[in-house]
Amino acid sequence: MGFPSLMGFSSLTRFPSLTRFPSLMLSLMPFLTALQVSAVTGRVDLVGTDPLLTIVVIPTTDPKHHILLDGPLMTQLRHVNGLEVELEGQMHGRFLTVRQFTVVAANGVPATDGRLVAAGGDTLVLITADGVHHHLVHPSPSLRSEVGGRIWLSGPLDREPVAYGLIDNSP
Repeated sequence: MGFPSLMGFSSLTRFPSLTRFPSLMLSLMPFLTALQVSAVTGRVDLVGTDPLLTIVVIPTTDPKHHILLDGPLMTQLRHVNGLEVELEGQMHGRFLTVRQFTVVAANGVPATDGRLVAAGGDTLVLITADGVHHHLVHPSPSLRSEVGGRIWLSGPLDREPVAYGLIDNSP
């Protein structure tokens, strides 16, 4: 099925003590169902105008069924309109409450998402969520104004970026 994958109860095998107590598992099922994590990859799209603006993701696997997004990251999601992202959160009917997201492509070009830091001199480094430091090659001088912010860069990291954008400027 092309809808977001839900973490199944098979993930409980990581907690073998729970599988030994079926009655405990049955009593926890409603709680565990509410905590299921959904992962979706797709293009972010802004629909409507302020103040009735809605942010949706158009899933790569099922573009006919848009998923409405909500949660504390809505401002950052506005900044990635039109980009392909990987989202994680909790599904509630047609809504995905986004817990985290990563930009993965811009106009079909692979992208990298991370925090921009200055590393002395003219060197800029993009630090991704997994802690990897990517020294940028020939970054645009205007990119220096985004130091400290979360940005996305498209194109290979061993060359000058094809494009970039600001996701969030808070440290």
